[in-house]
Amino acid sequence: MAESPDHAAVWFVSDVHLTPSRPERTARFLRFLEDRVAPAGTDLVIAGDLFDWWFGAWPPPPDVAQVIAALEALPGAVLWMEGNHDLFVGRGLRASSPIATSAEPVAMSRFDMTLHVAHGDMVDPAERGYRLFRGFLRGVPGRAGARLLGQRAARWLGSSAATGSRAAQGGVDGYDGLSQGWLDAARAYAAQNDASITVLGHGHWLGWWDGLVCLGDWLRWSSYGRLDPSGLSLWQYKAGGDELLLDAPSGALDYEAVTARGLAL
Repeated sequence: MAESPDHAAVWFVSDVHLTPSRPERTARFLRFLEDRVAPAGTDLVIAGDLFDWWFGAWPPPPDVAQVIAALEALPGAVLWMEGNHDLFVGRGLRASSPIATSAEPVAMSRFDMTLHVAHGDMVDPAERGYRLFRGFLRGVPGRAGARLLGQRAARWLGSSAATGSRAAQGGVDGYDGLSQGWLDAARAYAAQNDASITVLGHGHWLGWWDGLVCLGDWLRWSSYGRLDPSGLSLWQYKAGGDELLLDAPSGALDYEAVTARGLAL
């Protein structure tokens, strides 16, 4: 991605949360890559949580390998940023893979616009417990524990924890993670960045505020962002034709209200 010219169009997705237990979601995302991203020839930034849980300490299992192969076949550059559900992704890719990876926020410049892109799990400095847990997972103890468990057990444990968290919030596909506290922290984080726009995932908000764009998710929205010479916009992928959701700052979109307008899947 760093080699891409600053006049190349780029699309953004986040929080796709692919998992073997939801094969229809994987099929939808693969169609998106084949029917939208590949023909457009754009660069693609995955702002974390592509999978519901994947720890790249081992070669990818078949469902992960299928998605990686589709990403590697895209004509544009691909940047896969780690989230809190997909860790050490670069270690799970073959050495010759064209996919770039990053565990840190990324700055980019396109069409005279500067962007700060991050997953978004580190925007709130008050979440000290999470920060300690994140450090544990990414440190020597977490890596050693994962290797001790083995790939199958580690993935089962991570997926079970993610599913249980969503179930506690109202169901696997009904959970949208809309914490007002997180959004307030995200807006404060964006205000501190020296960039035209901060692009975040993680919070599952879909919206656009002054200086901040939140990408939504694929649990409900199937949303993505486009940045091209016409500007920045947020879209919903639909097999019959994508819907423009936002092309200017106007706050958060309400899923139920959008569904009532007939724009949902």
